[in-house]
Amino acid sequence: VEPHTTTVEVGDEFIVDIYVNSVENLYTWQIKLYYNESVFTCLEAWLPSDNVFAYSIPLIPPPMIEGNYTLVGATLMGSEWPFTGCGTLCKIRFRALESGNCTLLFDDVDTFLLTSSMKSMDFKPVNGFAEACLPDFNNDGIVDSTDIALIARAFGMRQGDQGWNPVFDINRDSKINMIDIAKTARAYGGSS
Repeated sequence: VEPHTTTVEVGDEFIVDIYVNSVENLYTWQIKLYYNESVFTCLEAWLPSDNVFAYSIPLIPPPMIEGNYTLVGATLMGSEWPFTGCGTLCKIRFRALESGNCTLLFDDVDTFLLTSSMKSMDFKPVNGFAEACLPDFNNDGIVDSTDIALIARAFGMRQGDQGWNPVFDINRDSKINMIDIAKTARAYGGSS
């Protein structure tokens, strides 16, 4: 999973890439990724145009998006040349529903890589971690006028300025601007 760790605000979307490193003779793959459905929902899963089988026309069944997991896979057909190297298998888009976190966990049985002779490849899936949080700057459990006032006082600050506090940089772009304030305002009334 790339990025390995993701932190977003409640209501935001994020994409994770599922990729392989140093594979040889990859003909078929399938991943089943579990997540906490009360914190995150899966919106879609797809093979990007630069996926590992982009040089061919693979068979790609529609992704299965169920409550707490997503199942995606693809296979080459006939005598197509298997993939060797590093690359992206698929991408998965999530939305944060509420404050919380979870491991993006690969299923040990339903996640596999197969060679052209249909033999299972040895590999070690690397799970990811996702966290969704509210901009509750004073940690009282609710986004309220106090939080709005705190971020408003930080408006215009940049990383390196005296008094800089990265907690107010909601979108992590090294400055506090109206995007950060708007994301806080959007969460107004939210509680953790």
